Formats: sequence, C-alpha cells, structure tokens
Amino acid sequence: MQCRGPVSLAPDAHHVAGSLWAGFAELHPRDWLALRSGPWRCARTAAPLSPCLDLRLRDALWRTRWAAISVFAVGSAGLLARQSPRLTLRAARGRCRAGPRAPVGPRSTPDSRQRGGPRPLERLGRLRRGNPAATWQWNQYCRDEGNGTYDARRHPESFVEEFLERHEQGLLPHVQLAKKGLLKRITDVLEADDEARAAWAEYTQKEGFGLTNPRMNSADFVLAFLARHVGPGSGGAEGSLMRIKRHDVRIIPPLEAAVPAEAALEDKEPQAWSADGTPWDATPERRYSKMLKNKIDIALRSLQRCGMALPQEIEAYESARRHFRMRGYFSVDLSNAGFEYWKDQRRLRSYSRGSPRMNEALAALRAHALKAEALRHGLREVAVHTSTRGDAVAMLAYEESLAEGWFAAAQELRAESGVEVVGMPVPAERSKLSWWSDRRGRVLCERDTVVESFLCGGRELHYEQAVGLFSQPNHGVCQRILGWAERHTRVLDRDLLELYCGSGCFSIALAPGFRRCLATEVSREAVEIARSNAARNGVRNAQFVRVSSEELSEALRGGQAELRDEQEAVHVGDFGFSTVLVDPPREGLDGSTREFLRRFDFIVYISCNPTTLARDLGELASTHSMSAFAFFDQFPYTSHLECGSFLQRAKK
Repeated sequence: MQCRGPVSLAPDAHHVAGSLWAGFAELHPRDWLALRSGPWRCARTAAPLSPCLDLRLRDALWRTRWAAISVFAVGSAGLLARQSPRLTLRAARGRCRAGPRAPVGPRSTPDSRQRGGPRPLERLGRLRRGNPAATWQWNQYCRDEGNGTYDARRHPESFVEEFLERHEQGLLPHVQLAKKGLLKRITDVLEADDEARAAWAEYTQKEGFGLTNPRMNSADFVLAFLARHVGPGSGGAEGSLMRIKRHDVRIIPPLEAAVPAEAALEDKEPQAWSADGTPWDATPERRYSKMLKNKIDIALRSLQRCGMALPQEIEAYESARRHFRMRGYFSVDLSNAGFEYWKDQRRLRSYSRGSPRMNEALAALRAHALKAEALRHGLREVAVHTSTRGDAVAMLAYEESLAEGWFAAAQELRAESGVEVVGMPVPAERSKLSWWSDRRGRVLCERDTVVESFLCGGRELHYEQAVGLFSQPNHGVCQRILGWAERHTRVLDRDLLELYCGSGCFSIALAPGFRRCLATEVSREAVEIARSNAARNGVRNAQFVRVSSEELSEALRGGQAELRDEQEAVHVGDFGFSTVLVDPPREGLDGSTREFLRRFDFIVYISCNPTTLARDLGELASTHSMSAFAFFDQFPYTSHLECGSFLQRAKK
C-alpha cells in the first residue's frame, strides 16, 4: 500500500512549523515495525529529517499509536512523507493537502480554532511530558489558584489557558529541581532507612504534591526534608571521595540548593580594585575546590605528626562559593567628597563574599552618607552584621565624637532601609582591634542585635547575636558544625560542660541530648545573650556562668562546691560530667585546660587552627583516642580551616 498523499508543513522560521494530524486504520503490528524503522524524509527535497525530529516521530507512533501526532520543525517548509508497502494513511479529519496551508486539526473550541492549534489540555500535556519543572509549576499553580485540584481535566479550559500564557511569558515562579548530587544524597537516605521512606511519603503528601520521585521535586523541597527529618549533619555516603595524605576524605557540598559550577563563575566586571587602581580577583570561585584540597593537605600534614591516630575516613564540608559571610568589617575613604569602602587594602564596588543583605546595607549606607554630612563626618570604619532572616545592623565608628544631627540622619536611614544603625565614638588611643567588641559607649537607634536561625536535630533554633561580639560568620558551615556535633553526642548521657561558650550556640543545640548542661564564658555581654537565647529556645536544663576555664578547673579539682558570678550561682558538685565541648580561640588550649580535659570520657574539640589543634591532641593522646574527625571550610579563600574532633577515653 502507498501513502495517499504528502502532508504539508506550514513555513515559519521562528515558530512551530505546523502539525501533522493523521489517522491510522487497521494497522498490523508489522506495519508499525515498518513505520518505526528507517528514516523519514522530506518528500520535496528527499533530505532526511533531523535525528531529533525523526526519533520523536517514530517513538511517538510506536509508544502510543496516537490518532493525532504533533510535529515540530523550525526552518524552511518541506513536505513530509513516509512510504510503506503495507501501510495506508488516511486523514483524521479531512484530506491532508500539499502546500503552505495549515493542517486541519481535531475539533476544537472557539479559542483554539482561532489560534489554529491544539486544545489547551493537549498543549499542557505536551509541555509537562518530560519536563519535571513544568509539572512542579503546574502543581503549584493549581494549589495556589485551583483549590488543590491537580487533574487538568477537572478545570475549565480558561484556567489551563491562563497557566500556559503565564508560562510562555515567564510569569510563573522559577523552580530549581534537585540535581545529581542532591538526588544521590536523598536516594541513599531513602534506600538505607525504612523510617526515612515513610517520612518522605508523608512529607510529600502533606507539604508537597504527592510526588514521591525525588526527581520531580524542587531542590529546596528535598533539602528541607533532609534538614528536618534526617538532620543537616547526616547524609550517609553523601559527597565525593578523594585520597589525601593516605586518608579517604569525603568532600560534602554546601547546604545551599543552587551552587554555580566553577566553570560558570567568570565575573564580567571586577568586584574590587587594588590601591593602584588595577583590577583584583576578589572571589576566585573557579579555584575553590583546589584551594580547599590544598588547605586539607596542609592541615593533615600537621595532624599526622601529633601522635594521635586520625580515622581513615574524614569528612570535609564545603562552603558556598558566594554570599557566605554574615558579618564583615570595612574601612571608609571620604577623600574628594566621596565615599568608598576598603577591605584588605582594596577598594570595593560590591562584596561578593558578604550576604546579599550585607550588600544592600552597604549600598543604603553609602547613598545616605553622600546626602547627609552628619553620617559622613569623621566616619572611619563600618561593621555590618546580618542574618538569613533579613536582619541587619550597621555599626559606624567615628573619630572622637558623633556630629550634630547624627541621630536624626541615622533614624532616617533606618526608616528607609530597615537597617539598624549604631554609632560608636572611638578615641584615637583605643586599639583598632577592640573598639567593635565593647558595647559601652554605643549610641543605638533601637537595638544592636540580629536574630539568626539554624536547623539542628529536627529543631529550628533562633539565636540573638550582637554586632561586634563573636559569632560564627558562615551560616551554612555553622549549621553543618552543629549537625555534626549533635550527631556524635546524641547517644551520650549524663551532663555536658562547654568552655568558651560565647552566646550559647553549641550549648543550646546539644543540651536536649543531656541531663544537664553547664557553659562558661569570660565575656559578660556574651553570657547575658546566651541566657536570653536559652529562654528564647525553651532550653531549661542549661546554665551559663561568667568564669574562666582556669577558675572552673581549679574549682572541680579542689572540690569547691559553688561558682558564682554577678547574677547566678552554680553548684558544680551537682553535675556528673561525661562530655566536654571546647571551641577555643586560635591560640588553642593552655596547659592547665588540656590537663583538665583528661578527666572527661568524651571530648568534642572545635578548632579554627589545625596547628594548635595538633599540639593539643598530642597532649591528649595518652588518655584519649579519636573516633571521628571533620573539616569545615568556615573561611573560604583563606588559609584558615575549621576542624571538628570527637575523642573518647582510650580503653586500658
């Protein structure tokens, strides 16, 4: 049998060329095999179709045997024909004619008849087929505007038409689907744990669209499940494994949903200039992986000589490539009636390492300072502290005193930008390294703190942080450290002691896993904020006292019953400590504190200096062994590297 006539495609160089609607009558299976095999050719030029179009035609016919098949082509017009000795094609609705006329489609509504195309339901099905992002957008559209009814057949055609128009115009919310690394992570979790699979099914039904296939869900949706039900520090076989210094180092990607590929991080414009005006590469994201590997190599070289054996497998948690810092400090240049930010002897246009909110605050401050002389006069440094919740505080350091009218100008800046403004007169004799850490003498518009949120162990924690006081600068990496520490201490019992607790970041996160918790700190302001944070998060089994680690160790060694500061007295004899957590400054632990740690069964040591960590671990090697170790890239593009060690008393 012969094809009764060639089928025309309408010419159009920029849009869909036309649609082929054909009906098939009494086809034998051998006819389908003949139709699917061999290339389709243009009847006018005898040239074969493109492989993509040819494959789409043959696969569509083979899979579905549609009575109507849409053919998409771009370019010059051509006639499409397929010869088969056993196949007869007849028109589904009317005879197909050669020439530039549009093909006759199925019976349609007035709207689709005017467009000369298929019905909205068919267009929607074609859009969603093989396009998970469009499926997610359709489900979200139905949930928001269609009363949660996802079946397109139960909606009027006008509803579907509205969705298609919004999709064509790019008005629907963009969705970032889970990529390869995240898909492997969630797949490993679901395959290893029956409870995780049940939790995932319930999670997709209650908070998603009932799509249990992770490939059909957004990256944010999958990450939220992992953080809530599995914990930010978990992940099983997550990340890629590499061999460094005879250790298997598992590189674990950051928590952020979208991390740009290193090959696509070429800046079109320089972010900073050096003092002589030449461009400077302020964010070498393309070299991030190599820089992190070099830092790990150098750290392992020191740690392998400390005398304590490291685990064979070590975790290394990456940081986000950009916008990872929540706080930053900048110098200000007011020469030539201008206003320029400087950092590390480089003039900044924007600070790509700082959070988006930090860049917004810096831009708002500059715009207002150029208009208000009271804000600009005598200004020499700026400290900005932000949070992922959108809070921002800008502390401005001035020479000697604030100008007249400063408070009114600061209030105007706060009202227009939402940035809390703090003024700080700094006498010339005061150290540049200490002015920002002292809360005395500050002039506040309202407050000098922000509220930050973390996910840890299935709980959402909220911490108040004061500008100038110590806090973890990298939000994503800090959440990783909390999850890692919680994962390794959740099975311990008795009481927890933390030295150098700061504002209570670790104590409040880990306290629910212990009977009681005692945390010490020498800063009066930090202890006050820690107590406030404990009350904010409903933690009632943690006490915070302002004493040094030396005073505490002497009290425990000497059998002293009570420790007291200005506000609280602690009966140390009531505690039965099994675990101690230390997060000292870069100088590490002193000799008396290292000796004091020997009395604990478990030690969690968070360090920002691998060199001093190696020294301290060497002193503890005679009584403890290491069961877990991890690197945390808290400070990308620098030589600094955060380390986490979990030690337990060695068996005699």
